[in-house]
Amino acid sequence: CSHRPVLEHSSLAGILLTEAVGYGLLQTMILFKVEALLETSASKGLRTLLQVVGALWGSWALLFILRVSNLIQAGRYGDATALETLVGSCAVLFFSVFTGKAVQAMLICSSTIQTADEQGGGGGGFEQKLRMHALATAVASGASILHFSMLIVSQLPGVEASYSFVVCHIIDVLCNLACALSVSGISTFLCFMPWQVANGTNVLSDFMTAGSLAKAAAEFGTLGQPLVAAEEVTAP
Repeated sequence: CSHRPVLEHSSLAGILLTEAVGYGLLQTMILFKVEALLETSASKGLRTLLQVVGALWGSWALLFILRVSNLIQAGRYGDATALETLVGSCAVLFFSVFTGKAVQAMLICSSTIQTADEQGGGGGGFEQKLRMHALATAVASGASILHFSMLIVSQLPGVEASYSFVVCHIIDVLCNLACALSVSGISTFLCFMPWQVANGTNVLSDFMTAGSLAKAAAEFGTLGQPLVAAEEVTAP
């Protein structure tokens, strides 16, 4: 059928667009959480880094769509071009750096609160919440890094990795879905779900409070008085 290529390419473009929106929303939420945790000057570099990742990701997807649509010439063996592979590799590399910095920021604040908590005062369990978010971010984004790395490998000339790619893709979807429903804040709106973790709390508000506690702990070495003030600020 003459319309079959058009249908296949349209479906592929739709799948890529849907996944891009999903990944983009989740990574943006991670960025918002870190920005709520840190001061503006400290998180500005992370926002720029995510913007670079988004630009590379968009360029990579565009090159892929143009190639499979035969609008640009494919590689020597009908696989990805050198430019497509380079852009994809840079996207994965910068995404790995973004993930590492986001997880590091959560763990540093968690460690700061825990240290001050052990010396007196109450951390309100924020150090545990930050570790949980850091773990979820590392697992979900780590699965995405594995998925996209396998995508790059599967497009190399003479490499057959279809089965491995599908397995990595499934793992990636499951991990990101679990992260989105558990600690991203989406579960706040899904109060009827039995696996709800946020318990109706505002995730960004929790991160702002945790950031204030970490800053107070770094400056004064205690959490007692700053915790009371933080709770008063975030109280409805």
